[in-house]
Amino acid sequence: MSVSPEDLNRFRIHLMRQLHRHYVTVYVEIRDPKSDKEVMRSAYSAFLLQHGEQWIVGGAGHCFEKVQYYIDRGYKTKRCYLIDSDDGRDPPVAFDWQMQRPWIRHEKDAGIDFGALFLDNWTKRTLQARNKAPILGAGPNLEPALCIAYGVPESTVTAKEEYLRATTMGFPLDPMSEPPELSFEPKVPMFYGRLKPGAGSLDGVSGGPIFAFDQSGNGYWLHAIQSMTSGGNISVAPLLTSFLEMLGAEMEARASQKH
Repeated sequence: MSVSPEDLNRFRIHLMRQLHRHYVTVYVEIRDPKSDKEVMRSAYSAFLLQHGEQWIVGGAGHCFEKVQYYIDRGYKTKRCYLIDSDDGRDPPVAFDWQMQRPWIRHEKDAGIDFGALFLDNWTKRTLQARNKAPILGAGPNLEPALCIAYGVPESTVTAKEEYLRATTMGFPLDPMSEPPELSFEPKVPMFYGRLKPGAGSLDGVSGGPIFAFDQSGNGYWLHAIQSMTSGGNISVAPLLTSFLEMLGAEMEARASQKH
């Protein structure tokens, strides 16, 4: 049975809506408190994860590290938002960067590139009311047949005083059985995927989730976190399992400090 272009387009739209439920864009503007001048404005791709009752925004450590660099030196956030809507119907969700207790693990020469924000209850409830759905954990131990890197290239972000808008895109990747040539030796399991011809560029998509699909096409799971590219068209991404392992250890350490 042949499938019409219209049916394929409807399926694509449905799939992107499903993936978008797990996704947010982290938007941050930072100012110098002495001069009040803006020193940084960035939008980062990220995803929602749930650990117990805690909702977490996960992303790339090297992205969150840029924000924390300024915060640690006394700079202030001018605007700090989670953008969860592509069409601008819902206003972005304001949040306080430091109140979300950021965690960052970035070791470039080891392939470790993880960041997390531990959301407060108000932010969690706001996202819940908008039908956002966090990833609950690692997916099946299967080799993916196809992957999609999902995120927001900075060129698609519109930031004005009266509104913010970020347009997400999906980038199809063919999983690679052999790693590309790298300038470092990863210390954690990695995913490598080649962009399909004409799929665009992964520039600016760091921190975005890489969703995997098996041969059956019956479901998907969060497989890896976009970190960098090789040769311009190969995704280099640590697996979610490593992120969860290190995040779990961090949460245990924080819990023990409370007692």
